[in-house]
Amino acid sequence: MKQRVLEPARELPVREKYDVIVAGGGPAGVAAAYTAARNGASVLLLENNGCLGGMWTAGLLGWIIDGNQNRGDFLATVRKRLAEGGNGFASTFDPAFRFAPEAMKFILDELCREAAVHVRLYTRVVSAILEESDGRIGYVVTESKSGREAWPAKIFIDCTGDGDLGCMANCAYDVGDSDQKRTQPMSLLAELGGAAAADLEEMTVGLRPRNDAIGAFSRALQNAGTSASYREPTIFPACPVGSDTVLCMMNHLWGNGLDADVLTSATIEARSELWRIIGALKHSGGCWSQLQLRNSAPMIGVREGRRIRGLYTVTLRDVLDGVRHLDKVCTAQFCIDVHALSEESGEGTEAIAKIPVRPYDIPLRSLISADCANLLLAGRCISGDFHAHASYRVTGNAVALGEGAGALAAESVRQSKLPREIKFSEIAFFSESCAETTQKEKE
Repeated sequence: MKQRVLEPARELPVREKYDVIVAGGGPAGVAAAYTAARNGASVLLLENNGCLGGMWTAGLLGWIIDGNQNRGDFLATVRKRLAEGGNGFASTFDPAFRFAPEAMKFILDELCREAAVHVRLYTRVVSAILEESDGRIGYVVTESKSGREAWPAKIFIDCTGDGDLGCMANCAYDVGDSDQKRTQPMSLLAELGGAAAADLEEMTVGLRPRNDAIGAFSRALQNAGTSASYREPTIFPACPVGSDTVLCMMNHLWGNGLDADVLTSATIEARSELWRIIGALKHSGGCWSQLQLRNSAPMIGVREGRRIRGLYTVTLRDVLDGVRHLDKVCTAQFCIDVHALSEESGEGTEAIAKIPVRPYDIPLRSLISADCANLLLAGRCISGDFHAHASYRVTGNAVALGEGAGALAAESVRQSKLPREIKFSEIAFFSESCAETTQKEKE
């Protein structure tokens, strides 16, 4: 039994009240905050890292998988600004949009400034104070260099990825697969330099077909007398194209990403593996002779955390059947991307990733907490089962889900109603979907 101590009670300073507070400044969180602010709400965006963007930036995930038919304009705006500055481009051999993570940081800062979103970095949400009368969130509590503070709002949006705020608000949730509660492995991405882009072109996904490029890089590792824990080690192009810089994903670390000890050991082990592989490649000579590990991501990539229960749960059957909904936030179509669930599998991804996915709708109801009336969800912590989550978790979908949650939050504030009381047709952001809904109802 772990020893426990009782923390003394203390008064907390209450900060200014906002209409909407968004916990987590990753792709979903920035989109939610931006959309809510653009629709008239006062918004506070809380982020633990020193930059916005989450996996896009702190995670060095320099590509956007836009696996949805997105009705908002946030992602289109981001891509346009990246491309205009020479910091982003569409891939030739796959649907991903590549970008420079450092440029993404600046663009997200600028978009939040333009929308009058109040951004607070270096600040972690650590607790939720619930109203005794109905269990709604009255305040979120944060820790930072400014100490422990309480922030009140009318609507809260959990964009933490891991469903941290939903858990703090006593919401029911699920983790892992239904059988053994296994979660997908984590990966620490890195930036490599010192090898001419032309020499690596055959091994670079986006410049060559995915399977061909991965096969070529795997052979290079084998020839260097080494191997990667991720059985599909991948090199991705970085911006600007043609430089000697590339991004890579080469490791799989298994364990529960909700445990700080597990996160710590996984990060240290992944960094060690990167140095081992880079050392072996460099020692092999040739195009690798000047290879450098220029930067490993300051944040390990966690693919899976809590999935908070909502008013609707997106399921594998929805994905395989292409289920449609009248209250759709977006139509997703990315594959069921389950990375190897154990080291013993010897594979990069599970076989289910090969099963065709029909375009399916993610409904607004899956973004509304079933247990906390003023809590919304966006990103990979929305309400879904293990296999559906493996499809909708990519960042392009996360942005669309953030926009949907932000639009609903702003409308809830405008009408002084709970999110579940708002009719989908009343949300101006979804006007096109509303027109489709009306037509379907007539039919």
